[in-house]
Amino acid sequence: MLTDKEYLEHSGQNCPACHQSGNVDVTDDSLECEGSNATQGCSCSCGYEWTDIYTLVGYDNLVKS
Repeated sequence: MLTDKEYLEHSGQNCPACHQSGNVDVTDDSLECEGSNATQGCSCSCGYEWTDIYTLVGYDNLVKS
């Protein structure tokens, strides 16, 4: 299994179980947001499922409409 650090080094593109890229799919099309964190379900064709965790770090592209 990949550690969190190793998973982040691959930008979340590799399965934490089988380490393959290209086999990872998003299982939940929307982000679940709570406070400054968000989560999203993922899975791999090897049979494992997990939840990616995102943390708000700021904002970009502020424009007045």
